[in-house]
Amino acid sequence: MNQKTPLVLLALVLGGTRTGPAWANSSQAIEQVDTSRAPASVRDSDFSSFAIRNWSNVRSWLGTRGVEIVGSYKGDIMSCFDGGIKRQPEALGLFDLGLSFDFEKSLGFRGTSAFFQGNVAHGGDPSRSIGDVQQTSNIEALDSVTILSAWVEQSFLGGDLRILAGLYDLNSEFYVSPSAGIFLNGSFGAGAEIAISGENGPSMYPATSLGVRIKTQPSATTYVQAVLLDGVPGDPTRPSGTHIRWNSSEGFLSTFEGGYRERSSKLAVGAWTYTSRVSRGAYILGERALISGVSGFLRYGVSTGTPFGSCLAVGANLAGKYGIAATWARPETTFELTYRWEVAEGIVLQPDLQRVIAPGSNPDLPAAWVGGLRLEVSL
Repeated sequence: MNQKTPLVLLALVLGGTRTGPAWANSSQAIEQVDTSRAPASVRDSDFSSFAIRNWSNVRSWLGTRGVEIVGSYKGDIMSCFDGGIKRQPEALGLFDLGLSFDFEKSLGFRGTSAFFQGNVAHGGDPSRSIGDVQQTSNIEALDSVTILSAWVEQSFLGGDLRILAGLYDLNSEFYVSPSAGIFLNGSFGAGAEIAISGENGPSMYPATSLGVRIKTQPSATTYVQAVLLDGVPGDPTRPSGTHIRWNSSEGFLSTFEGGYRERSSKLAVGAWTYTSRVSRGAYILGERALISGVSGFLRYGVSTGTPFGSCLAVGANLAGKYGIAATWARPETTFELTYRWEVAEGIVLQPDLQRVIAPGSNPDLPAAWVGGLRLEVSL
């Protein structure tokens, strides 16, 4: 994929795309930028510089025309300062751009929405110094420009039934613990027992595949969802970039999840299986508010035919700023302590400390202390 693609797409959107966010609240009043009163240079060739100087207003203006832009850059410095394999700081980063479209707002197609997400990953590989499998940084990937999501969704029955088709990230809706999102370790996304499965991993960052997802909400607090995905995302022989292909011998990955959600509480169970290999598993997760401002989560997954037979994770999140958690993928165990400091609007610094025991499930490899710092800038 051409490395200029995300920028070209952004330019097309700013130039007048008439689409919008899947989650937009159409009843919300949005300030509109009246470009007809701007100088001719703004209305025509100089619109891009006008957009940069008036970004918040431009986003509101685009919202009235059915498009929402979400973007961020995350930059990590991770250093194994004791134990592990070697002492070598690693710097890595991820630029992420998401465009969500509401075709009901822009074109009158009732219940139709779409989403596109592209990212650019670059930098080092902390696992080379630590020797771990679960990854102390959840943005770790090969240098690549990738399309992670590109799907269309249609809702029925007033939104109680939704069918989605396209390039889909499984971990965007399945095996998700919202309060675990503060942590940097990869196993607080999807558990290691599924994250390290299949020929090229399941359909989640950094490689996704085509699929169809069906989701229904029997009540305001319950949901049931299932997805059928290509069993081998990307191309294992070409790990960088976006490669969409399907071969009948690769089979499918099917995943089911049902759950209960209400305010700060969630309880869900899920199961998954590959059709072309003896590899399957199940998981259960729960989270709830413990005391004022503090939420806790607990997850456990089991599998067969994968490197890890089980994965357990538990943790607590204080006001979205402080976090302490542990994840155990037998026998590799990681403890994490982290803090999110909002330096200014849209700019976050996050110091992080992790203790990795039996890195790579190798009892002969010394336990590692890993210090990290993340810079996150949001559009």
